[in-house]
Formats: sequence, C-alpha cells, structure tokens
Amino acid sequence: SGLTYPFDANAIIADFDYVVDELDVDLNDTSTINGDAVIDSWEWLIDDVSVSTDQNYSFTGTENTDYNVCLIVQDTVLSLEDSTCQTISIGDLTPPTTTFSSSQVTGTTDQNITLTCDDGTGDGCQYINFRIDNGDWNYYSVGDNPLTIIYNGAGDHNIQYYSTDN
Repeated sequence: SGLTYPFDANAIIADFDYVVDELDVDLNDTSTINGDAVIDSWEWLIDDVSVSTDQNYSFTGTENTDYNVCLIVQDTVLSLEDSTCQTISIGDLTPPTTTFSSSQVTGTTDQNITLTCDDGTGDGCQYINFRIDNGDWNYYSVGDNPLTIIYNGAGDHNIQYYSTDN
C-alpha cells in the first residue's frame, strides 16, 4: 500500500485476517482508515477472480490447494483505494491408505512382506511405519513405496502398520 503509520492525511489501508477450518475459510476485513476516510467498497478476489463485494467473506475450498486471496478497499467519495493479498493454504484432509501383502520365499521360512501407501490426492505419503510382534516401530520414507521387507521366522506373527501423510 505504500502508507506507513503514522500518517496525517485521509487514508485507507487494506488488510484482512482469515481462519481455516478444514475446507472452510472465513475472511475478515481488518482494514484501517485515517482522517475523514470511510471504506464504502470492498472487493474480494480469489486467484484473480472477483467473488464478493461484502465486507467479510467465507468460502469452501478444495484439498491440497493454495489460494491467492486479495482484498481491495475503496473510499469512493475521496477516491482512495488500497489492496493487499495473502496466500492461504488448505491442506490435504484425506488420510493415506496402507495395504499389506505377503508371500513365502521359496525353499525358506522367510516372508516377503510388501506395504504400499496410497494417498489418493497427489500430496503423497511421508512415511510407511510398521512393527512385528510388538517390537519397535520402523519408519521408512516415502521413497521406499512400496516397501518390501524380508522377514525370517517360522510361525504366526503380528504385523502392525500405518502410513503418515505429507
């Protein structure tokens, strides 16, 4: 906006804050005025598209997306205008799915265990995590997807697994 406090002339400064609750975004005008200025016009733009002329605005976004949100305020009587923009990120709300498959290595008691993580949103998985027989958790980065482990040991075993999202 080019204006800094303190200023003596009639002026307006566009500003807003926001709250993200899962996919819902509430935009709240916090613009300031000085002198005889009065904000009588608001325009909200999301990704360069005008979406509202209300003082405050709410919208529902989509997953894993950044929005460029701009507010333009005007005092139409005094011909004053100011704008500000912020990037608002909405995260990935879909948990990853981890699948398990196993096959015996021919001629041994070893098992090939394969764990595969699928996020389904393009954001991807961060880790594949597993433990065998209540042992320590093992954490493997997404680069190891699918993860294949060779486990040596005859008999029944308890294998726990899950993945974490990016």
